[in-house]
Amino acid sequence: MGISDVSIHPAIGIARVGNSDQFFIGPEKPWETLEPTGGFKDDTCRVKRQGARFRLFASYDDDRDPTELSTDDVESIEWNVTLANKKATTYPDRRNNLSEWDRISEDEASIKPGTVTVTGGNDRAVVSEDRIVLPRKKDPDELGSFPGMADVSLGEIRTDSHGRLIVLGGKGESDTPHDLSKETFADSDFHNTGWYDDTADGAVTATVKTNEQTFEEIPAWVIVGPPKFAPGIDNMVTLYERLYDVMVEAGYENPPSKPSYTEHIAPVLQRAKEVEWIASPSHATHTGDMEGISAAWDHPVGKTHDVIRNRVFEKLRKPFAFNAHHSGDPAMRISPGTRVVFDWVSYSHDVTVEDQPSGASWTGHPTTENRGFSVSHTFTTEGVYTFYCANHVSPWGMKGAIVVGSDTAADFGDWFTDAPRGGATPTFDGSTADRTGRSKVTVEVGTYVGDMPRIAGDDAHLPETYLELFQQWKDNDYIDDWSSDWDDGPDPPATVTHAGLDRAALENAMGGAFFPGIETGGLIEYLPIDQLPILDPTNYQGPFRLDHDAVDPGDLTKYMAVPWQTDFFACGFGTWWPASRPMEVHPQGRNTEKDWARDLIQSQRGNDTANMVEDWHKLGFVVEQGEEYVEVDRCLKQVPSITLLTTSIDFGDVPHGPMGSRTTKRAIVFEVNAPTADVELEITKQPTEQANIRTPKTRGSVTQTATNEIKTIRFPVEYDTDIGDTDIQATIEISATNSSGKWTIDVTASTIDWETTAVSLVLDRSGSMSESSGDTRTKHDTLQAAAKTFVRSMLDGYGVSLVGYNHEASALQDVREIGTDVSGGTSVRDATIDEIESGLTPSGATSIGDGIKIGRKTLNQVGQYAHESMVVLTDGKENTAPYIADEAGTVDERTFSVGLGKPENTSAPALETLSGNTGGYLLVTGEVDTEDQFRLEKYFLQILSGLTTAEVALDPEGTLQEGEQHRIPFQVTDADTGLDIILLTPYPQVVDFRLETPIGNVIEPWRAHADPAMKWVLGDRVTYYRLSLPAEVDQDRLESDGQWHVIMSIGRPETKPDRDELDELERIVGRRDDETRGAPVLADERQEYEHRLEDVLSVATGVGEGVPGGRGGGRRVNKRSAHPDSDPRRTGGRVGLLPARSQLLKALDERFAGPNRVRTGCKTPRHFVSH
Repeated sequence: MGISDVSIHPAIGIARVGNSDQFFIGPEKPWETLEPTGGFKDDTCRVKRQGARFRLFASYDDDRDPTELSTDDVESIEWNVTLANKKATTYPDRRNNLSEWDRISEDEASIKPGTVTVTGGNDRAVVSEDRIVLPRKKDPDELGSFPGMADVSLGEIRTDSHGRLIVLGGKGESDTPHDLSKETFADSDFHNTGWYDDTADGAVTATVKTNEQTFEEIPAWVIVGPPKFAPGIDNMVTLYERLYDVMVEAGYENPPSKPSYTEHIAPVLQRAKEVEWIASPSHATHTGDMEGISAAWDHPVGKTHDVIRNRVFEKLRKPFAFNAHHSGDPAMRISPGTRVVFDWVSYSHDVTVEDQPSGASWTGHPTTENRGFSVSHTFTTEGVYTFYCANHVSPWGMKGAIVVGSDTAADFGDWFTDAPRGGATPTFDGSTADRTGRSKVTVEVGTYVGDMPRIAGDDAHLPETYLELFQQWKDNDYIDDWSSDWDDGPDPPATVTHAGLDRAALENAMGGAFFPGIETGGLIEYLPIDQLPILDPTNYQGPFRLDHDAVDPGDLTKYMAVPWQTDFFACGFGTWWPASRPMEVHPQGRNTEKDWARDLIQSQRGNDTANMVEDWHKLGFVVEQGEEYVEVDRCLKQVPSITLLTTSIDFGDVPHGPMGSRTTKRAIVFEVNAPTADVELEITKQPTEQANIRTPKTRGSVTQTATNEIKTIRFPVEYDTDIGDTDIQATIEISATNSSGKWTIDVTASTIDWETTAVSLVLDRSGSMSESSGDTRTKHDTLQAAAKTFVRSMLDGYGVSLVGYNHEASALQDVREIGTDVSGGTSVRDATIDEIESGLTPSGATSIGDGIKIGRKTLNQVGQYAHESMVVLTDGKENTAPYIADEAGTVDERTFSVGLGKPENTSAPALETLSGNTGGYLLVTGEVDTEDQFRLEKYFLQILSGLTTAEVALDPEGTLQEGEQHRIPFQVTDADTGLDIILLTPYPQVVDFRLETPIGNVIEPWRAHADPAMKWVLGDRVTYYRLSLPAEVDQDRLESDGQWHVIMSIGRPETKPDRDELDELERIVGRRDDETRGAPVLADERQEYEHRLEDVLSVATGVGEGVPGGRGGGRRVNKRSAHPDSDPRRTGGRVGLLPARSQLLKALDERFAGPNRVRTGCKTPRHFVSH
């Protein structure tokens, strides 16, 4: 079967002006939220235009669903667009004294550039400029007395690659060519003769040729309106709902037998909730005044919520009541001879007589009339008169009564309370207003009942069709199709449909409060509301489809405000269209509500309306962020804008250690835009209630900024772990010294015990350790290097003992605490390293079991450590009792084992069982050659990371050559509390080894030496940095999450700062120190141009117990379950490197490109060579 028809959708498209060359496409699916790439403004603070995209859909002879046509489906597509702006043609109606103005023809006063055509795909055409001639004053001495002419463009049209039409409106240009000052407006809301703007509306047609048919003059319409500044929130009454009511009246739509909760009810309730983000409670919100009902209803308000459904329906605004002389009652008592004026205050009502006393001759007014009409009658015959509105008596109960005479009984029977003529009257409470003794009284016809939506305008209510659907919902007669998986609504449909396009476009436009409106409408002062072109049923030829023979381009917008910005100004007083023109907003990062048009309306800049015309594009958009709608992209900042980014500070659980008291830092951060004045902030309330919270800086300031420039003010906040309470709460207040701005920041923190570990190094000193390890060193040398690296890298506060074993074991050193000194002033760290160098001379047989026994004995002698572990190393098989099996049953310390050599040449099975049963694991080096000379050191560091519950985040290897600089990136998250960056190389003295922070600050050895939260260590074959996070490298700037870099080149470590760096050091940390620590650089090693490197970059993630100043020390991380290969229950304890988290798996610098450039979880290292 062939194509029977082709139609354009949306039938009415909505475009919006913007002064940017960039644009986005308006909504094309119901429930769709607009999220243009880069936001609703470009980088220069200009508003992007909203384009209306039109698509072609084919209908078929066999009644299958319509499908979209593109240039791939047909021979050709031609689009024609005819836009017009006819606002100036209505100047006779705009409160002008025509005797003072020259007559201008409608053709001269219109902007009618003619029809523009595009064809096929990726075509483009600019709507030509058209000259407008504006009316002028006859008096030559008055403003606007010479001819006013201007050439105006209404936009452009394009096609996309599929041949769909995109209509883009004008650039938001509003002006007057007269000698009228822009500070002067005739009437600052609607009537500004002599002005023009570039909004428009007009006809869209298409001609489509297929292989067999040609479809010509396919009609649609486009409206180009002002921007919608709260694009994610629908208007309280949408244009779709308003026109759906018109379509029902015209016979093009049939209301459903039952409303759908999702389609008909939920969107209205959702708008009632969301309007609070763009209008203060005193203006427009509804969820907070439900008289005992929850302050905010949650979807679905369903079949078990009878009270809420009834209360919501009661609150809905319904223009279906008679109001007897301002009493609110539908019934009143008057004296004989009183004249009653029936005054129509809303639309489509009549006054039809139901009953009256015998002999009375009142005829009522049974003809339907609209707002502004009135009729009167003098009542002389005593008795009871009842009347109703035939249009709204059913189901709304729009009835009234007049009692004439003081002695006449107010007996209405069941007139108000039962169902005569259709239903009970909701405003009747049994009382009758007493208006006797008056010669004249009024009855308002069509008074509103209820106040939702609480917006201005005589037509600001749900259309009658929707009110009837809501009444069915109230009566529990509806389709409950809401899903429990939804929050505020369903996801948009997966595909674009013809009906969805029609609905999505109109739901994004305003359909109530036409005074005159936003996109379309008109001022009912000049046309009855049912004769406004957009609402006239006779103007349509199908569902939502305007008849091009009934409506001309420009007709839908000609009675809108000119220029449109004047209505945007005026309608800030009273709630009209908050979704398009917000009232009050919540600026991003602030806790306070602000006037959306602040600094513009009621400013000191002169005429407020002129300000809106000039600066409309600088106002902010309200967008959804998380569970809030906040104002963003606001560029109108005549007064400084100060945004608090840090609304609270939570230090979390900070461990007391590892080097005693720790000072942890955070910062209170403000962003400031101050184009007209300097800004100074000061701390006006210190956290004096908590001595361990300090704010070392009490004032901060920025100088005047450029218009779009943002500067930052930071206040450091420090927390000491050894002062005051262990759990604290404090408050800091900061105020602006030259404004009323004040901010309160809550601070919380707690100190927890830093849990340390005692480690016993049980090391093989049997005779075989004198054999070659395969890398030009003996096994003894390799062990010494690895053990010394382990001890050098241990955290202060940890304990270490040293056991050497051959055919028998001995304790070379009992457990001593790293970070303390032994007699003579030697540090425990150095004393342990000395013992490693002197106490492991190879000789004898192998009794691993005896080594384990003595290692446990050294651990059992101490009790101040939270955990105990052993590290056992052997190069061969045990051959002397006691054996591992003899001691394994008594071991409850977590044990890590390392086999130096091949598994078959070591006691790997027994060690594997021992480690797996105690929560440790076994690592076996395999054969080691010069390419793998750091393998044992790396294994020891891997074990050390397991003891400190850190993670190995990156493990690259490489060769560093003269003249090269290697930059190795690694990622840090805001959960990370510390960093160990360890470099293994035979010659650390001639490697310039630095760190670069995410914002580009460089940390060198001298800088780490000067800061108590940093550490740099230089030793044999190893050098490393240790940092607490966040790190304060630059004054008041704390750095943590982001991409860091290790930087390496051949050169001496920078152990002393230059003069400029000394000045910077004094500024940041408040001291100068010309002395540095660390081993001397060996000058005779400078000629070593090529060094084998393996970088083990350990990033402690979310764990405090191994990290200086870490904030998560109470938390346990089971690294064994971090990767399948790391679970000893699966692998018997054999693992490779600890896996890094996925976000840390970043590629190295491109010079390290290759399939093995990043490793995690690998059993053996792979090398890269930089070129």
